[in-house]
This record gives sequence, C-alpha cells and structure tokens, in this order.
Amino acid sequence: MVWKAGSLSLRLKGNSFLGGSPSLYTPPFERFPFTVVADDAKGRKVAQKRLESPALRMMNGWDEYAAAYKKWKRSNG
Repeated sequence: MVWKAGSLSLRLKGNSFLGGSPSLYTPPFERFPFTVVADDAKGRKVAQKRLESPALRMMNGWDEYAAAYKKWKRSNG
C-alpha cells in the first residue's frame, strides 16, 4: 500500500491481508490517494490499483465520515 509520503507492506494469506495499523485504517485525508501495489516473489511490480475514494478511513459512523470527507473534498477538490 502506497500513499503520499509513505507506504506499508502487507502480507496475504488466502484472499485476505494480514496486519495493518491504525495509520492504515484511519489515515489523515492528506495522505490520499492510496495505491495498492502487487509485487512478485522477486520484488518486481506486477500490478497496481489506485483507490479512488478514501474508503479506508473508518470513523464512528457514516454521518461523521461523510461530513469529514465533504469538508476535505471542498478544500482539496
């Protein structure tokens, strides 16, 4: 996972990611956009997908999230 000024390596088990941290699950909006990058066993990039919305950001509820995202989008749109 890559974002502005940072990255986090994630491991897969089956179809799920293992691990993570609060900085991944509740990132500041300023870190967006996020891109998932897949590497092969030799470390070569084989695929990437930009996450188009800040869906990773979890808050206390949809209303809080929607309001915060709308405010951020207005100032960064």
